[in-house]
This record gives sequence, C-alpha cells and structure tokens, in this order.
Amino acid sequence: MSDGIRAIARIPVVGPLLARLPHLIIVVLLVSFGTFMLVQLTSGSPAAAILGPSATPEAVAQINSELGLDKPVLDQYLDWIGGVLHGDFGNALVPPYGTVASRILIALPVTIQLAVMALLIAFLVAIPAAVYAGYRPGGRVDRTLNATSIGSLAVPAFVLALVLALLLTLQVHAFPRTGWVSFTTDPLRSIWSAFLPALTLSMPMIAYFSRVLRAEIVQTLQEDFVLFARLRGLPIRTILFRYVLRPSCVSLVTISGLSLGSLLGGTVIVESIFALPGMGNLLLNAVVNSDFPLVQGGVLLISITYVAVNTVVDLSYRLIDPRMRNA
Repeated sequence: MSDGIRAIARIPVVGPLLARLPHLIIVVLLVSFGTFMLVQLTSGSPAAAILGPSATPEAVAQINSELGLDKPVLDQYLDWIGGVLHGDFGNALVPPYGTVASRILIALPVTIQLAVMALLIAFLVAIPAAVYAGYRPGGRVDRTLNATSIGSLAVPAFVLALVLALLLTLQVHAFPRTGWVSFTTDPLRSIWSAFLPALTLSMPMIAYFSRVLRAEIVQTLQEDFVLFARLRGLPIRTILFRYVLRPSCVSLVTISGLSLGSLLGGTVIVESIFALPGMGNLLLNAVVNSDFPLVQGGVLLISITYVAVNTVVDLSYRLIDPRMRNA
C-alpha cells in the first residue's frame, strides 16, 4: 500500500496538488464568505421576493423567522455553508421554485457546453493561424491575423452576437435563431443549436489566443533546440508542430483557463440574445427577482469552478513543458 502511495506521489502533478490543497480550501472558504456577504449587502429582501410588494410587516417578519434571516449574519453564514457542505444550497424563492441545486443542474450543462465548444472553435482556428503567422513574422498571414484580431477585439460581444444572428439565422437561415436541444437528447442537434452562440463567444478568444501564441512561437523559434532541428534537415512542418508548438503553449494554457472560468459566469449577453437556459440567464433572472439563495448558490459554484480550473491549468504546466517540473 505504501509503495502505491509513493508511486502516486511521484506523478508530476500530485505532489504540487497536495501541497496546495490547504491553500485551495482557504480560498474556497473565503470565496464562499465573500459571496454570502455580497448578497447580504444588496438591496431587497427574500421576504419581499416571496410575498410581493403588498406584504405586511408582520408577514415579512414571519418569513424572515422561518428562513432564519432574523439571526446574526455570522450564524446565517454558518447555517448556509453547513448546508452547502452537505449538498443543500437551499430553495429558490420565486417560480419555478425547486431546490437551488436542481435549478443549477439544469442550467449548468448548457453553459458548460457553450464554453467548451467556444474553446474548441478558438483552438481549431487560432493554433494553425498562429503557427504559420509566427513562422513568417511580417508575412501575409501575419498581417491578416493582426488586422482581424484587432477588429475582433474591438467589437463588443452583444454587437457580434446580433450581427451573426442577423446574417446566419435571419438572412441565410443556416442556424436556428433560438431554442435549445439537450446534448443527451440529440447530440448532433444540440451541437448545431449551440454552434452560433459558441462561435460568438469564440471570436474574441480566437483573436487573443492567436496573438499570444504567435508571439511565443516567434520566441521559441530562436531556441537552440529548434536551430539544431533545422540543422538536422527536419521538415518545417515537423519542427513547428512537434518541437515548437508544445513549449510555446504555456501562455496559451494560462489564458485558456482564465477564459474558461470567465465564460462560465460571463455568458449572460449571449444566452439572453439566443434565449438559452444557461447559468447566465439563470443568475440574471435570480438577481432581478431577488432570489438570493439562487444567486448565492450560482455565484459560489462558478467561483469554485474558476478556482479549480486555474489550479488545473497551473499544474498542467509541468506536463506541457518538462523544463518546469522542477520549478
């Protein structure tokens, strides 16, 4: 048994993960407390959300007592985090009601699918473009990439979403304007219905990813091991994709993790325009309706996911670039 534990500990990422585990627990607790306090400081009250604007003070006091909102804030937080640790995020206060966990489990797969598809589209476009632009700096591909990147980053997300929806749904009729098909129901139709929103989300990432990776490739091409590979007479395609691309992807992995974390909580505009039942729409409606338990649960889950994704990204450096395993 001890030999097996030692073997697991020798895996490049396991040791650093165990060393960071206490830090991650502290971060998650601080995030949970910050999430709880931010919601507490907002205007409105759960009782008003439940009873409506015509509620009497007596009815409001009764609801506050039933929900434990008449307790000190610290006691409320301890009750809430205790429930969260047991998988109980509370209940939604406004229709369609249900538990917070069940509402999130319905919306979260939609946003995850959008985020993953957007990242895949960005990778498929940005990586080849950056490789060829970096191989010939100042060439035609590099100049085209620079111009399109500046244009993509300058266009706001809601404008891009409206333009794509106008051109590809109302004019060309290539994609559905609204509607969502679950991946478990029909994978192909689900991908097709999510493609246009995912493309909208991927456009800024394509521009950003390609410029960052292009700069890294230009620098890596000056390394001694690349020059040695050229002296050996290896084909340029082999040099670029086997020797240059991998060590150039450290910065790309970093911004990919940051982008994925931000996508999970930042798809409000795209989900609203395309009428998608994801986390963005869920949290937007929860804020508008003062559904505080749903806001707390959603924000906490997104924050924890963001921390987890960035931890995985940080640990993946050791797998991508062996030179960093002893760092």
